[in-house]
Amino acid sequence: MDKPFITRLISELKETYKENIIAIYGIGSYFDPSLPEDWATNDIDLIVFLDSLDLIPKKNWTNVRYEKKALNGYDIWIGFNSLEAYSSKENFKQQSFTNYKWSLLELKNPENSQLLEGRDIRAELPEISSIKYDYDDILARVLYHLEKSIQEDISKNENASIHQFTKACFKLGFYLAVLFDPSFNSTSITVILPKINELVLEEKIDEKILKIIVKSMKFRRGHQSFPKNFSKFRNKFIIYLFSQLTSGKFHRQITFNELLRTLEEGFSGFHHLIQLVIQVKDYYKTERIKQKELLFCNKEIQNKLPFKCHSIEFFLNLLNTEEEAMKNIEIMLKESKKLPAALGGYHGDYRGGLFDHILLVSNISYVLYKNPNLFSEYRDFLDQYNIPYSDNYSDLDLKRVVKSCILHDMGKVSYYSYRKQFQVRKIYSSNYEKDAINHEIKEIFGFDGKDLHVDETLAVLKRYGVSIDKDIYQAIIFHHGRWAKYKPFKPNKLGEFLHISDMIASHLYKI
Repeated sequence: MDKPFITRLISELKETYKENIIAIYGIGSYFDPSLPEDWATNDIDLIVFLDSLDLIPKKNWTNVRYEKKALNGYDIWIGFNSLEAYSSKENFKQQSFTNYKWSLLELKNPENSQLLEGRDIRAELPEISSIKYDYDDILARVLYHLEKSIQEDISKNENASIHQFTKACFKLGFYLAVLFDPSFNSTSITVILPKINELVLEEKIDEKILKIIVKSMKFRRGHQSFPKNFSKFRNKFIIYLFSQLTSGKFHRQITFNELLRTLEEGFSGFHHLIQLVIQVKDYYKTERIKQKELLFCNKEIQNKLPFKCHSIEFFLNLLNTEEEAMKNIEIMLKESKKLPAALGGYHGDYRGGLFDHILLVSNISYVLYKNPNLFSEYRDFLDQYNIPYSDNYSDLDLKRVVKSCILHDMGKVSYYSYRKQFQVRKIYSSNYEKDAINHEIKEIFGFDGKDLHVDETLAVLKRYGVSIDKDIYQAIIFHHGRWAKYKPFKPNKLGEFLHISDMIASHLYKI
């Protein structure tokens, strides 16, 4: 850090605003001591807290007070704020363009900022643990720098174009770090990089993102890390990024039209990104067709069914489940794509068969719930196996129906990952936990017996914080129908319905 230069900047601010200054903080890469000495940065960002903003000139088009200037080869940005602005998100929007929680994180954590002048006001800022991230807003800042990269490219300034691209990649890294771990509290790329690596190992994000961040870091250290045709390389990555958004890989799924609307409304409009998206419109159509085809691991399944199928995301969106439990359910479903539904040539005996079984049971239950007349398709089959059924299950709660379908076989994730000798088992349960479930069933319902499959499912759900009510609990106990191992045999209506869908999937469709 050029200390005389920073001292000069601070002296100029003190001379201009005198006793009005409460504190001055340095944020961003220029003030990050963890970065290597050869790290190239030409941005200096200062936050100046003032008792009053009345004397600070503002632009005609905004109430935000800031100053931009170029000096000694640096692009300097100075933001002026009051302590009152940080008291709430609504107040903050009146005085700053930046993201509220992100800004608080930079100032509250001493590792993310440096106090350059005045008193340390960190303790006077709000606690951030209860404040939720605005992921749309953070992502918009990634898009902003991608737009700027294309603009610099058009101006034939490749170095500036790559610099803006690396900014976008670093902000993408922060976005992903706090998306998958909201407690993550660093804005330094040297801390973000190991987090991204961890997310790749956990299969939450693609390795492609890690590689692009590493390339960006190498560029900032003076290495020629990007291909000669940088424009083509960058545009391919932007297209990939948009495909992740449209397929729901990040904080929410966004449709093609919504993506265009977002780009039109972002900041002053991301005109170059919009043109890029329009050029590859056929790509998005192809992606949507692929997604439709690949609802199941076995793409032949949909050709066998007399009804339209929904994705697993559709059913997850119907659930009212706590965030942490939902994350664990998603991990279980991801693991189920590596596992069979059964072994020895029985139903779904292939990689991904367990996922396909869960999704098919969910679809069968949903379509029979919504269209009771469709039971006519399956009456001969149900009669053949002597399976009792009602003509209508629409008096059941749909969310409970869906939840029981998704969860009924989760014990197989634990069991088959053990049988397949996975080196890393992400879902498991202990014999002690299964025995505890056995005793719990006796205590709550008065049922005697032992069913290792049912016990393991309920033990897995309990271990990973997936709460279920007594209705779903009983449905899972008796989802094997008359083959259930707990006695007396007392299935509730939800369990009866789950058994019907389970049998249609496993014995009629062999999934």
